[in-house]
Amino acid sequence: MAFSPDGAHLYVPAWESNGVSAWAVDNGKLTSLGTVSDQRGLQRAQSVAVSPDGAHVYVAGFCDHDVAIMTRNESTGTLTWVGSAWAQGPALTDCM
Repeated sequence: MAFSPDGAHLYVPAWESNGVSAWAVDNGKLTSLGTVSDQRGLQRAQSVAVSPDGAHVYVAGFCDHDVAIMTRNESTGTLTWVGSAWAQGPALTDCM
């Protein structure tokens, strides 16, 4: 999981649902902002990182050897999938 640079949002890889969940953080209380799922780079999402400027979120997909690239709305914390970068590895056939 990864926090936004200002600590207002949390992003958690969702292995079972092939996605990444976004959460608002307010005095230790979490509020769901939704999940981006079923996009290239999110199959068995394993890890997540937020860019230092907070503009992008990157998620590593274990099964498809991709990194999903998302833009991040810095005020609301919501994510929009924009593409993926293929890691040049073979896709795993037994990944369920």
